[in-house]
Amino acid sequence: MLMHSKRLQNEIRVSEPNSPLASRLQEQFSGSDIELAKAMGDFTQSTFEADTGPKNMLLDTPVTTKLVSQEADLLTNADFGADLGAGRTSNAKMNGSADLDDAAAQARSTGLNDVHAPCPGAPSPRRREPCLEMRMATVAANETVREIFITGLRNAHALEHQALALMDRQLDHLAHYAEVAGRMRSHRGETERQIARLEQILKDFGESHSAVKDAVLTVTGNLAAVGHSFAADEILKNAFANFAFENFEIATYKALIVMAQEGGFVTAIPLLEHTLQEELAMAAFLDEILPDVVTKFLDRRSAGETASH
Repeated sequence: MLMHSKRLQNEIRVSEPNSPLASRLQEQFSGSDIELAKAMGDFTQSTFEADTGPKNMLLDTPVTTKLVSQEADLLTNADFGADLGAGRTSNAKMNGSADLDDAAAQARSTGLNDVHAPCPGAPSPRRREPCLEMRMATVAANETVREIFITGLRNAHALEHQALALMDRQLDHLAHYAEVAGRMRSHRGETERQIARLEQILKDFGESHSAVKDAVLTVTGNLAAVGHSFAADEILKNAFANFAFENFEIATYKALIVMAQEGGFVTAIPLLEHTLQEELAMAAFLDEILPDVVTKFLDRRSAGETASH
């Protein structure tokens, strides 16, 4: 056994105290900081060690074991809540404290707070690797889902602004198609509420929409609507474009719901599903009204009357 002594071999006389230098020396050569640094070094080295024996030896020190256990608790309990049985995690910002308490209890009941607990599906009791790597991979995967989900929400927000621009330009050109105009005004109000839902979800994540994307797609919507206004069959071109646009929105919200399910963002799902149902209803209306629009267009055109809008 080695014994460490901090006694000086020779007496040192200091003519003038230098507190900053003393603190610097203590930081580099003694005290709790050096112990923590050593523990962090052992912990980092253990993550790259494939052999179980050296890995466990590096982790089997009081400071390192406590450090790893605290890190495991943080990853499993605080940041991401849990659906550990399904192999998924839920975002702590999206869930309340009650959800976190339940997640923590579940983590303890499954033994995942123990860094030396066997990984699920370990082939043999003789080979029980720590589950920290698995937890780290799960956290990284969840962060990736979150990043993609936030981007998708911003894109959907900009898409709804494009929808508003398209509808506003068309509503001025539907004098002879009252049923289409009435449903479009109703859907415009739905679209404004859909934007509010997206902003609420983003706010729950501590994020916001992209003003640049909103502006770009608004201009795009305006240009598309203006381009159709010069056509002799404007109403038909708008009918085709509206039906395609609604189905694009439907695909967007279906994808966002899948992302929310995969990431465990449970509070976002009902809001997205509400919007999806509205888009499905609008797409169904456009599908059903298309034959009537085409027939009316042909009748007015044959009679020599204004038929384009």
